[in-house]
Amino acid sequence: MAKKRKQKKLKNPYKFYSGNLIVSRFKRNRACAVYRLSAEDYDLFSTENGDHEEKLSHLQGILEYLEYPGQLKQIPVPVIPEASTFLDKEKVPTGLKVFSEHRVKNMIQYVQDCSYDHKKYLVIGLTQEPIDPIKDFISYVTEGILNPIRTLNEIMADVPFQAAKSEWDRFRKAEQRVFHLLQTKFRLERVDEDELGWLIERSACRGYNPEKKRHKNELVDRYGRVMASPNEVLPGNTDTRLSVKAVRGMIRYQKELPDSLKEGFFSFVSVSRFPEAAYFPGATELFLFAQSFHRPVEVNVTFYPEGANFNKYQLERSSKKAKGQMKHDAKKNQEGWSPQKTRDQALELHERLDQEYKGKEKARPIFRIQVTLCVWGRSEEEVREAREDLMRELNRMKYEVQIPMNIQAQLFYNTLPGVLNPVGHSYNIKATSEWMAAMMPLAQLALGDPKGTLLGRVGTVPVLLDTERGPRDLSKSPSILILGPTGSGKSLLANVIIIGVVLRGGKVLITDIKDERWAWIFELPELADYINVITLSNESDAGRMDPLSLIKVNPEIKEKSIEIATRIIQFLCECSSNDYQGIVLSYAIRHAANSNNPCLQEVINFIERYLEDPEMDIPGVFRRDAEKEVRLLNAKLTHHSQHPKTRLIFGKGTEEPLDLSYPINILQVSGMTVPDPNHADYRQVMAMHMAQAELCRSFVASAEHCLTIYEEAWSNKLKESKKGELNEARAVIQELIKTGRSFNNGVVLISQDNDDLALEEGDEGRIANNIGIRFVFRQNHREEAAKSCAVLGIESSEENLELLTKEKRLPKKHFLMRDLEERVGRVYFPLDEIDPYLYQAFDTSKNAQDRRNEKFGHLRKLPFEEQRRIAKEMAGMAHDRKLEEVLV
Repeated sequence: MAKKRKQKKLKNPYKFYSGNLIVSRFKRNRACAVYRLSAEDYDLFSTENGDHEEKLSHLQGILEYLEYPGQLKQIPVPVIPEASTFLDKEKVPTGLKVFSEHRVKNMIQYVQDCSYDHKKYLVIGLTQEPIDPIKDFISYVTEGILNPIRTLNEIMADVPFQAAKSEWDRFRKAEQRVFHLLQTKFRLERVDEDELGWLIERSACRGYNPEKKRHKNELVDRYGRVMASPNEVLPGNTDTRLSVKAVRGMIRYQKELPDSLKEGFFSFVSVSRFPEAAYFPGATELFLFAQSFHRPVEVNVTFYPEGANFNKYQLERSSKKAKGQMKHDAKKNQEGWSPQKTRDQALELHERLDQEYKGKEKARPIFRIQVTLCVWGRSEEEVREAREDLMRELNRMKYEVQIPMNIQAQLFYNTLPGVLNPVGHSYNIKATSEWMAAMMPLAQLALGDPKGTLLGRVGTVPVLLDTERGPRDLSKSPSILILGPTGSGKSLLANVIIIGVVLRGGKVLITDIKDERWAWIFELPELADYINVITLSNESDAGRMDPLSLIKVNPEIKEKSIEIATRIIQFLCECSSNDYQGIVLSYAIRHAANSNNPCLQEVINFIERYLEDPEMDIPGVFRRDAEKEVRLLNAKLTHHSQHPKTRLIFGKGTEEPLDLSYPINILQVSGMTVPDPNHADYRQVMAMHMAQAELCRSFVASAEHCLTIYEEAWSNKLKESKKGELNEARAVIQELIKTGRSFNNGVVLISQDNDDLALEEGDEGRIANNIGIRFVFRQNHREEAAKSCAVLGIESSEENLELLTKEKRLPKKHFLMRDLEERVGRVYFPLDEIDPYLYQAFDTSKNAQDRRNEKFGHLRKLPFEEQRRIAKEMAGMAHDRKLEEVLV
């Protein structure tokens, strides 16, 4: 029978701690002060290299003043968000309270399981600061006389939980001096005793996050000694047992909790060599890498500064070795050997070293550092997998890393806060202050908004989207771009944004060109009273998309409606504002807009009256010269008003206006697929798209907190169009986005092609200039990837192009995001893990569409109100089933 390995209790490494000071048992005359560092936002993809270099130079200047040994620690702590982080309950529509609670609950659960806040700490080793030589001497003598046995035990046996009062006072004075010095360089603050106790207890079993215990260590001053109770010093460590031999290369822990036993494993990985050719920014930013890694990783850098004098001593030793080598080489080669020649060479080397270090007593220090990373898990398999993933990524970045199999216990103790013992020489790395700074210990990954809908995470950092932030900040654009090829996940992301807007009391208009959202009312029956699907056919809904008819609904947009209607009809009739057709058309449209019945049929009526009444005049038009052109214009308008593709935009003023009052308005228009530019119906379909964009523009100008989702199914046809036609189509979209910004409402523009954004150099009015948040999915071609880099505002370097085109670098469920702060990051977007219920409704894969058609396809033929009634019945039955499950 195999002998069960005995687990040992955690060995006590501390005498005591109080405030932010720790007195360790491992080194006499040494205490440590612990400070919490304020992190700085850092953008890995920024093209502003000056910004990166400025941060590097600033941090390097700070580290040059570190004359003390210490630790830089980055500790991932599970995020425990509040419901208000994701949603304001007061804004949720009354009927969606329960629905919203489920959505928020799912987001909270995902964040708790997968997201971490990376706390940063600086631990500084202190030496005793002399108070007064005479007083110090008297204190030492007094302590020795009053209690010689305790003093001897202190020196010989290192008695725990007590220290000389004079020693403690010197540490406190040293800490005050160091703190005031560091305050001039770092943004930091002292940790309080509760946080220090949490940090010590948490370090005893990595991966376990204890609660902060509010208690104060009562230090007893007796007979010139400062003493503390063991139960106060180590309240969370006495119940922890460790086993180093259970699994080689790991440490197993068991922590006894009041109602359970917490078990797990953790393992340390050490960096033995930095990359030989590391570039900044890039592979050097080790602290940022740990944040972007998909699993939590603790980083501990223990550093020992070595000044210029020490380096001079090292080089002098090297020069002596060189002298001996010269003499040895000369003896082996007897010909031409001269003692004077060897002496001259050695003297020349020595003078060069002196010259090099002359006046450099305050040269930048060299640090002897030990970099240790720690991963953990519930099982050894989980830890082994995390460790392998970590080492694989570090090796890809050209780091040499090792698993110190036999000194895991030593690494455990040496990474405890306040323990500054050196490890084996194999893990010592010489690094300059520049290299230390290039690891970016103060930087933190930040992307998205402080509150909002959960989109996913960057590494272990949650990414939120607040669609109300852009409208609140007038310097930011509220519009959003989602860019990517077919099937990349654009619609899935847009749908998540839609739900976030609706649950905040907003309204959304969706141009559902691909007919992907028809089953929402059945798959999300809770939204049945909040969804309105508007299906327009060319036969029964003629005139309902007339751009002039929108003036009746919102008179404030009359001038813009006139401008857009003129642009659409000029494009449709192939005329310009400089010829007779364009002049007459512009006059007729303005006349119709100012009439009691604003519609495009009134434009036709006005032109017909002009042709019949010779007394009517239009400024700038000579009837005799223009009559032929005007009759041709009238024939074109009459033809288009009866054309199956464009009859939707020629209204008579009697049509029932579109009801866009619902929180979710889904607009489905038949025949919107754009044909080849040489096709006879090309202009008619493009005009329909322009009219649809005008309808969206009217919507975002109608009220506060309105969002329109505009899908450009015609995008890949625009490249084949003439430049004038391309600009006309872009101008309508650009006007839509500008209107949204002026009314503090957003437009979500979904596109497959970068060319739709008018990225030509020098084009100040381009669409991209009026877009705030940008999402880019993986691209199929390097040319598109280069343009996507321009959209994101990042350098089109080889690494970024590879990131945007290689599936291994940007796989499914991933995209690059640029937020309102112009920070760019790679986001993991697992909606199926965050909210499986929404994912099932939003999935647009072929299998999902086939399943919907099989299950709900027969209901599409019913009137929409009948569909709504059935959906509400389904919601009631689903609620009853859940209630029965709860009761059972």
